[in-house]
Amino acid sequence: MGRLGSLELAGGALAIGFTNITGYSVLSGLATGMEPLCGQATGSKNPSLATLTLKRTIFLLLLASLPISLLWLNLQPLMRILR
Repeated sequence: MGRLGSLELAGGALAIGFTNITGYSVLSGLATGMEPLCGQATGSKNPSLATLTLKRTIFLLLLASLPISLLWLNLQPLMRILR
Protein backbone atom coordinates (compact mmCIF):
# COMPACT_ATOMS: atom_id res chain seq x y z
CA MET A 1 0.00 0.00 0.00
CA GLY A 2 2.95 2.29 0.45
CA ARG A 3 3.39 2.50 -3.31
CA LEU A 4 -0.16 3.80 -3.69
CA GLY A 5 0.38 6.81 -1.47
CA SER A 6 0.59 7.96 2.11
CA LEU A 7 -3.17 8.39 2.49
CA GLU A 8 -3.81 4.83 1.33
CA LEU A 9 -1.11 3.52 3.67
CA ALA A 10 -2.67 5.39 6.59
CA GLY A 11 -6.09 3.97 5.71
CA GLY A 12 -4.73 0.44 5.58
CA ALA A 13 -2.98 0.86 8.93
CA LEU A 14 -6.19 2.22 10.45
CA ALA A 15 -8.18 -0.71 9.11
CA ILE A 16 -5.74 -3.29 10.45
CA GLY A 17 -5.63 -1.61 13.85
CA PHE A 18 -9.40 -1.35 14.04
CA THR A 19 -9.95 -5.01 13.19
CA ASN A 20 -7.32 -6.09 15.70
CA ILE A 21 -8.94 -4.12 18.51
CA THR A 22 -12.62 -4.73 17.79
CA GLY A 23 -12.50 -8.28 16.51
CA TYR A 24 -9.46 -10.42 17.05
CA SER A 25 -8.66 -9.18 20.55
CA VAL A 26 -12.24 -9.54 21.80
CA LEU A 27 -12.73 -13.03 20.38
CA SER A 28 -9.29 -14.18 21.48
CA GLY A 29 -9.95 -12.94 25.01
CA LEU A 30 -13.28 -14.74 25.18
CA ALA A 31 -11.77 -17.97 23.86
CA THR A 32 -8.89 -17.83 26.34
CA GLY A 33 -11.36 -18.16 29.20
CA MET A 34 -12.15 -21.68 28.04
CA GLU A 35 -8.61 -23.00 28.59
CA PRO A 36 -8.57 -23.33 32.41
CA LEU A 37 -12.07 -24.76 32.48
CA CYS A 38 -11.28 -27.46 29.93
CA GLY A 39 -7.99 -28.17 31.69
CA GLN A 40 -9.79 -28.73 34.98
CA ALA A 41 -12.41 -30.92 33.34
CA THR A 42 -9.76 -33.00 31.60
CA GLY A 43 -7.70 -33.29 34.79
CA SER A 44 -10.70 -34.55 36.72
CA LYS A 45 -11.37 -37.09 33.95
CA ASN A 46 -14.72 -35.55 33.10
CA PRO A 47 -14.85 -35.38 29.29
CA SER A 48 -18.53 -34.50 29.22
CA LEU A 49 -17.82 -31.28 31.13
CA ALA A 50 -14.99 -30.44 28.74
CA THR A 51 -17.32 -31.00 25.78
CA LEU A 52 -20.02 -28.85 27.37
CA THR A 53 -17.49 -26.07 28.00
CA LEU A 54 -16.31 -26.22 24.41
CA LYS A 55 -19.86 -26.06 23.05
CA ARG A 56 -20.75 -23.11 25.29
CA THR A 57 -17.60 -21.26 24.31
CA ILE A 58 -18.29 -21.75 20.61
CA PHE A 59 -21.84 -20.49 21.12
CA LEU A 60 -20.57 -17.45 23.06
CA LEU A 61 -18.04 -16.67 20.34
CA LEU A 62 -20.74 -16.88 17.67
CA LEU A 63 -22.95 -14.52 19.67
CA ALA A 64 -20.08 -12.08 20.14
CA SER A 65 -19.14 -12.18 16.47
CA LEU A 66 -22.59 -11.02 15.32
CA PRO A 67 -22.34 -7.44 16.65
CA ILE A 68 -18.71 -7.27 15.57
CA SER A 69 -19.63 -8.26 12.02
CA LEU A 70 -22.46 -5.71 11.97
CA LEU A 71 -20.01 -3.05 13.09
CA TRP A 72 -17.54 -4.02 10.38
CA LEU A 73 -20.23 -4.04 7.69
CA ASN A 74 -21.43 -0.56 8.67
CA LEU A 75 -18.00 0.91 9.27
CA GLN A 76 -17.93 3.30 6.32
CA PRO A 77 -20.92 5.42 7.47
CA LEU A 78 -19.60 5.37 11.04
CA MET A 79 -16.17 6.60 9.96
CA ARG A 80 -17.73 9.34 7.86
CA ILE A 81 -19.69 10.54 10.90
CA LEU A 82 -16.50 10.57 12.97
CA ARG A 83 -14.55 12.25 10.12
